[in-house]
Order: sequence, then C-alpha cells, then structure tokens
Amino acid sequence: YMLKAEGKYSYGQVDYEGSLSDGTPYTLNDIDDFMLEFRGLGGYDFSVLKATILTPYIGFGYRYLNDDTSFNIYGYERESNYYYTPIGIQTMTPLTNGWSVGLTVEYDYFWKGVQKTHLDDLNPLYNTLENDQKDGYGCRGSIKFQKEGDSIDFAIEPFIRYWDIDESELSAITVGGTYVVAYGYEPANESTEFGIKFAAKF
Repeated sequence: YMLKAEGKYSYGQVDYEGSLSDGTPYTLNDIDDFMLEFRGLGGYDFSVLKATILTPYIGFGYRYLNDDTSFNIYGYERESNYYYTPIGIQTMTPLTNGWSVGLTVEYDYFWKGVQKTHLDDLNPLYNTLENDQKDGYGCRGSIKFQKEGDSIDFAIEPFIRYWDIDESELSAITVGGTYVVAYGYEPANESTEFGIKFAAKF
C-alpha cells in the first residue's frame, strides 16, 4: 500500500496588464506571488504484467495562493484557498541498467474555494471581500524517469497541473462595516503550471 504526505512552496513574480474600473489601461510589473500546497494520499499497489506496479490513490488537498499588489496605489492583497480531493493512478515499470519509468494521471475533485480580496488596502473603511467558489475541477499529470545507484537514486519528472474554476458567488462590498456600496465576485479563471522536478534519494 501507499501512504504519502506532500508539501510544496513556490515563489515568483508576475506582471499584470488590464484596466481600472473606469476603463483606464493599467499595467503593473514584479508582483510578488507565492503558493503553498499540502496533500495527504493513500493507495494500494497492484502488480500488472509481472513487472509494472499500478497504484490507484485518493486523498485530500489544500492549495493557497497569494499575490500582493498593495505596494501600488491601486493595488491590494488577494488570497486564494482551494479544498479538493485528488483521485489518481501511478505506475512504475522497471527498464534496464537500473532505470525505471513511471506515469501519474490525476483528477482533482473541487469541494470549495474561498477568495479573499483585501479592499481595505485601498481604503481602510472597506471590508475584506470574501467570495465562495463552488464549481470547478483540476487535473495533473507527470512522467518520471528514475535511476538506481549504489548509494543514491536519481529521478527527473516533467509535470503539468491545471485548474478551471467557475465564477464565484456575489458578496457585498461595505463601507464602515455597515453600508453596502456594491457587490463583487471572483471571475471564472483557468491556471496552468508546468515544470520539471529533480530528486535524489539517499
């Protein structure tokens, strides 16, 4: 069987190109952006064709994304929270000379999302806008090449991760915690992450 706990932290900078609420073109560069993700997985190993190990698995995941433009007069901090269940299959097949190859395919069942938009960074009288997201999904895949050594095993793994989340529900924008001045929502969005992982096991 397989039991696994995973944690991930990533950081980078992104650029924004769009417009203000009145239609004025607006560009902002070098926005700090970081992501945290925690997952717990459980599965069971099956032997297929004598050599290949097939491992169906399921678990629970939490993803947090933060981008902060509050350093700009028109900017504010945004926080994204996803709660989901990963459902996937891993394979591992031995080759020759200590090499093996594995494949991972996963569907992420989206339970809910919570978007927090810190409008109080624009004006301290505004509330922090919280929008619930109920519909969406994610998927991911990777292929791993692993080499066994005498004392160290090495692996290289190209991967791709994708999210497609529908428009959120409306929430009130208030002034002074009392007066509703507008309603806001998180638009539907898609995100794609890809890269290559390198690993060494002692």
